[in-house]
Amino acid sequence: MLGVMGAGVALYVQREAIAREIDRCLPIRYVRFEGDFSNVDPDELCRGILPQVARSYFAVDLQQLERTLADLSWVGSVRVARVWPDTLVVELREQLPAARWGDGSLISDEGEVFRVSSQTQGFDHLPQLSGPRGREAETLALLRALGSQFSPQGLQVTRLTLSERLALTVELSNGLKIAYGNQEPVRATEHFLSLLPKLGMQRFAALRTLDLRYPRGFAVTWKPVAGEDEPAASPAAPDDSGQDAG
Repeated sequence: MLGVMGAGVALYVQREAIAREIDRCLPIRYVRFEGDFSNVDPDELCRGILPQVARSYFAVDLQQLERTLADLSWVGSVRVARVWPDTLVVELREQLPAARWGDGSLISDEGEVFRVSSQTQGFDHLPQLSGPRGREAETLALLRALGSQFSPQGLQVTRLTLSERLALTVELSNGLKIAYGNQEPVRATEHFLSLLPKLGMQRFAALRTLDLRYPRGFAVTWKPVAGEDEPAASPAAPDDSGQDAG
């Protein structure tokens, strides 16, 4: 029995010696990064990579390295591959921010919310979105849909808020605030914009708030005119058929 155990220990020691020799003979000498990125912190990348590249070519755990790098700020997706005999290739896609989200986060063009190591300063030009957890992609889709509807009028959606009860409010680049409530926003916007020829662009530009929560109508308030008192809300606008338009 002692002889068998001794042989097992000797075999283990031999394997350890072979592994050390492989580490010495086949080290990782180069790491090549591929992809366009500017916000990923190079120091964070180095700290994530060094523990793995200190190992041999065959001992590097590619999946673990990918998971480590994917957790870094600004990293959207990452793929790591070996290139014989001494190189790792890191294909990295950076998150592309489409809007600001909530308090201090960004949302990517794919609807993924991510935090960054610094505040969102420098991204004030992006729309501000907020919504319930799990509704991030839906909120971004609403931004894009409504943005495409208002862009022919030279307007952009600057703020979009989806409440916990899924009531929607929007602010445009000209300061107009729109309340949709639980109405279907794309349809409500389409109907309202179809009435612009009757309303006139001058009066449209004078709108301060637009309430589209009515199933068949809308209400507005007007921007104050210099020297006049604060304007009152106008009732839902009728269309030519005598019904409320909206």
